Amino acid sequence: MDGRRRRLAERIGRRLLGAGADLDAVHRELLEGLTAALDLDSACWHACDPATGFPVTAAAAGDPPGSFEEALGYEFAAGEVGRFAELWGRGPALHALALATAGRPAESPRFREMIEPHGVADELRIALSDPFGHWSAAVLFSRRRLDEDDLELVRAVLPSATVAVRLAAAPLFVDGSAPAAPAVVVIDAEDRLRGADRVARELLARLGVGGDGELPGVLTFLAAKARGGDPLDPASGRTRTGDGAWLALDASLLGEGPGADVAVVLRAAPEHGTLDAVLRGFGLSEREREVAALAAQGKTDRAIAASLHLSPWTVSDHLKSAYEKTGAGGRGELAALAAAR
Repeated sequence: MDGRRRRLAERIGRRLLGAGADLDAVHRELLEGLTAALDLDSACWHACDPATGFPVTAAAAGDPPGSFEEALGYEFAAGEVGRFAELWGRGPALHALALATAGRPAESPRFREMIEPHGVADELRIALSDPFGHWSAAVLFSRRRLDEDDLELVRAVLPSATVAVRLAAAPLFVDGSAPAAPAVVVIDAEDRLRGADRVARELLARLGVGGDGELPGVLTFLAAKARGGDPLDPASGRTRTGDGAWLALDASLLGEGPGADVAVVLRAAPEHGTLDAVLRGFGLSEREREVAALAAQGKTDRAIAASLHLSPWTVSDHLKSAYEKTGAGGRGELAALAAAR
């Protein structure tokens, strides 16, 4: 990378780390820094459940090609390249469509049918992931074919971008009020609402569904995943209502074949799940999260040690580290990290 681009990468990195706790602001800072260098046309991004990579929120800049629902069809299509399910790892990943297809992006149905008709020349996918979880899936659309120098620039920015997105994502997992009883939604083959019980209709309203009955993207995503039918990859995830309540979602087919309806059960997300996501955001290791979650339940060091087959001294060390990273002053404050406030 030449000196000019190296300085640009450093400048973008500094601005990202100073962007604060607004997740969309962090993504827009990334786009603003890269737009001129990559000749960007538009972009879209999703904050993700760090444990699964399941999309939680959606936002866009400009006028990205296609719709969320269209993109889903390609995300679960056999043989499509650059699917996010294949990009998630323990570090950030990039996928430039033209480079990945050796200069023949039209080999990708996603490009040929959705992207190219929009007048876009290339697509860059960024999966922001680290050892603590999967944080963001971003798609950038360029007016020209991207090359290795472009990817080198973005790679130089990724460490700062990943930290900035992780720190901004943690507040998303603070939980609001969720329903006491499960609710059920039935989705038809065209991703239209076929039926819902009373609690589900209230939840759909809290998810931003208007009178036209258009489903939120997370439900169409789950329906597409259920239709994929991979028994080793359950169609489950979490999403957040507009007022901050976290819901656990489980989808299954009602019948067989592509025309089958999909049932989605919505229920309050388990407290340990939202706390785990918050602790990931603070950068706690897997063992630190296990210890902190049990401490948040009020368990003593000795009880935690017995449960996890550790020594009490090791538990004490992990708990001390958890307090330092989160700023919590005790077990009660750890529990409150995922509570409404």
